[in-house]
Amino acid sequence: IILTLSTHNPFLINNAAYYEKMYTKRVNSDEISNDQKKWALNNKKQLVSVLNLDDALKNFFKNYEKREDFKNTIFIVTGDHSMPEITLQSKIDRYHVPLIIYSPLLNKTKRFKNIVSHFDVAPSILAYYRENYKITTPSTVSWIGTGLWDKPRLDLKIPLMQSKNQLIDYVYGKYHLQDNNLLLLKNLEEDILKDETAFKKVDESFKQYKSTNAQFYSSKKVMPDSVVVNFLKKTHPKF
Repeated sequence: IILTLSTHNPFLINNAAYYEKMYTKRVNSDEISNDQKKWALNNKKQLVSVLNLDDALKNFFKNYEKREDFKNTIFIVTGDHSMPEITLQSKIDRYHVPLIIYSPLLNKTKRFKNIVSHFDVAPSILAYYRENYKITTPSTVSWIGTGLWDKPRLDLKIPLMQSKNQLIDYVYGKYHLQDNNLLLLKNLEEDILKDETAFKKVDESFKQYKSTNAQFYSSKKVMPDSVVVNFLKKTHPKF
């Protein structure tokens, strides 16, 4: 696991002068429109850090290719939230981040347009191991995600933290509950929805999640010990 904070406020990067020069060259080129140029000039520091990130990823993969395990590795590139310093398109846009899965094992590229979250990564990775490498996985799990589905799901449930102590956002199917306001999701666009029945349904689901989360926080247990013991007995006869 590798974490970088170079694209996070205060956007401090190595060799800043080099990337500022690259940024200026891009802005003054004919590759972007006047509106794009105006937007870029208003977000210089952020975009300079993105140019640095592009090179960092390129160099990371270039060096990792030299390793023996490269050909059998699955890479997942993502972020925790978008840059709030850049004007957000909507409330949900704060949580719009890239989710890139790359591996030399892939023989084609594909782009999925669907709402998923970080919660869905682990279930899909373990399902891949289970189906292709016969790895035994427990029938009872503690995670919230259900996998990286490629089609919209009406039972989608994603709690979102705006900050380390602000749990006020919740996605439920096509709805987004944001600080007691119900919004109808349309990709990254949102409309305020006045539907008491839908609001009550989404709000109750969010309250149930927060109750479960509080119970875990107080007990420090994600599932009963008996579940773990039974799984270990099945998979490790000598346990």
